[in-house]
Amino acid sequence: MAASGPNGRNSNLTFYPAYCFKASRTYFAWVKLTAFDIHNTLHIYSAFQGQNLYFYLNHPIQFVYLVGVVVSYEDFHEKRWLLIIDDSSGATIEVSCPKPEEKADKNPDQASKEGSELDGIRLAEVQARANTIASIDVGSVISVKGKIGTFRDTRQIHLERVAIVPDTNAELQFVEQRTKSKVEVLSKPWTMSSMEQRRLLKVAEGRCNTDKAQTRKRKERETARQAREIRHAERIAKKYEEDEVKRAAAAEIARKAGEMFMDHKSRKKVKSAVETSAMKVPRKL
Repeated sequence: MAASGPNGRNSNLTFYPAYCFKASRTYFAWVKLTAFDIHNTLHIYSAFQGQNLYFYLNHPIQFVYLVGVVVSYEDFHEKRWLLIIDDSSGATIEVSCPKPEEKADKNPDQASKEGSELDGIRLAEVQARANTIASIDVGSVISVKGKIGTFRDTRQIHLERVAIVPDTNAELQFVEQRTKSKVEVLSKPWTMSSMEQRRLLKVAEGRCNTDKAQTRKRKERETARQAREIRHAERIAKKYEEDEVKRAAAAEIARKAGEMFMDHKSRKKVKSAVETSAMKVPRKL
């Protein structure tokens, strides 16, 4: 589908459906850009409004990668660090990073238990990021990776990863790679053949059908499980009723046997009493 960019720009670009994005060289990459690019070159396509997705020409971009010098560093906020970096592109950009949540109110055993339930790699990244930020000061040259956000209508970077650039050579190497990426990839519109689009559409539809089939199977398994439980409960109830009848019959037999025994015992007592009385009667001489 073709669409116009902001203010009529990029009117000849083709913006592909979301199921095609994974075929893009930029969608899952840390795209090397400048602060000026983020503020002025990247645009939002209306069909993907609110999805935190930006476009360089028609290249879909989620993640950005910058290198610059820290010109402002604010550590007094309770929940986040705020940095401003200048990459000599004619613009600066704010970088926002949440501080790790304090767990001082939790005992070590509880904290350890909760930590074991979280993604260990993610926790290590958060701690490493906090350690790096703690060593940063105004004048430090750093590399930042993150997603683009907006605060008071101004774009900023929501930090994911940060590192201190060790020397000028590393900084120049990044600039060379960024320039190469722009020349070879970003400066040219992203194109895709109709055959590739159809293939990706089939994959997306197949995944959708697979998800529906899995949902249907889960419902079928749940229905079958409930039916088994009902049948099992009915068998238990029926067996209990049968056992109750048997117990009642056995109790009746035992009661009658007891009555017969008591009756027989009573007759024996009467007979014995009669015989005893007869023995006590004096005989006539």
